[in-house]
Amino acid sequence: LAGYEQQDAHEFLVVLLDALALHVDKRSRRRSGTILDEDGRLDPKSLLEQRRNFVHEVFCGSLRSELVCQACGATSSTREPFLDLSLALTSSSDSDDDKLALEDCLARFTSPETLPELAFCQVCGQQVKRTKQLTIEKLPNVLIV
Repeated sequence: LAGYEQQDAHEFLVVLLDALALHVDKRSRRRSGTILDEDGRLDPKSLLEQRRNFVHEVFCGSLRSELVCQACGATSSTREPFLDLSLALTSSSDSDDDKLALEDCLARFTSPETLPELAFCQVCGQQVKRTKQLTIEKLPNVLIV
């Protein structure tokens, strides 16, 4: 953890999991070509290509991101590994009596959203708005939210 900056529990857990994964990998074998991010932590995008260890087996899942052209309906899809999900903790109403349910937070996380910027569609050849939707493709054994 960096210097005297305040760290919350989520940041601590992410740093701990990264450190555990790197430690286990270093002890099990010397890896060549390990992809690290700018902070020296294991890049989550490299998790799918590398040999998995117990941290990844327990905590790693994958998200599917789909972009849909609003003009022609063409879809592009990408897959991205994750060790945790950051969900917005906002209630659908302003009442203090409403309980915040995990299911509602997950529904908002996976609901389609229209992206504000225009993008070039390779299929219809136009500058178009797109819709993005995340879905959980593979749940980890232990889901951290």
